[in-house]
Amino acid sequence: MLFQGTLVNAGAVIVGSLVGLLLRQKLSLKLQELLLGALGLSAILIGADLALKTEHMPLVIGSLVVGGVVGHVLGIERMLEAFGEGLKKLVARIPAFSHTLPSESAPAERTEFSVGKAFVTASLVFCIGPLTIMGSLNDGARGDPGLLYTKSALDGPCAMVLTAGMGFGVIFSVVSVVTVQGTLTLVGRFFQEFLTEAMRTEVLAVGGWVTLAIGFELLRIKKLPTANFLPALFFAGLGAWLLELWAPLA
Repeated sequence: MLFQGTLVNAGAVIVGSLVGLLLRQKLSLKLQELLLGALGLSAILIGADLALKTEHMPLVIGSLVVGGVVGHVLGIERMLEAFGEGLKKLVARIPAFSHTLPSESAPAERTEFSVGKAFVTASLVFCIGPLTIMGSLNDGARGDPGLLYTKSALDGPCAMVLTAGMGFGVIFSVVSVVTVQGTLTLVGRFFQEFLTEAMRTEVLAVGGWVTLAIGFELLRIKKLPTANFLPALFFAGLGAWLLELWAPLA
């Protein structure tokens, strides 16, 4: 069944987020910070591992620069945060869920992360990485959702930790999971012969740098408009494809 892996992954994110909401009310602020710190360190480790696997570092750097400029001009981070806040307002109209949303009068330290920011951060965590890309492509090309099942087992606890530390907005990232993984599944289904190993490598390398940026933000080392770097993934794939075309002519 097409999209089965993505639907299972979405369910894992929802369940993990709901458990995280329950824990958030019981965990101390120091423990919430500790959990986010552990996740931030993990993101840095994973990101560094992916980033250093590139075969063309100048291509990765150029993709980040050009993609970052394009993302800034388009205002991707701002648009995604606004979308997350819009989802919050939509859910607030549903009586069964309205009481779970953060109150305007809640202590400042518990609402440091806005719903929009939590949504963006969680979306990047769940949608930038090798299991997302390779798992979705495999699901589409071969009908094999195995990697997405593995990702689901990881994303559930991750959603729990993120929600415990950042709040309700994390659960909205399920929209991003379904959209991104569903799109990649269709790409794998219809364009599998076009996607080369070199393209996958460079896209994952850029994804590694974006993951590093997420880790820096979770650890409060440096706050970056991380979502603005998303176009860099496209430029990395395009650049790798052009390099493959150029190689026989060189």
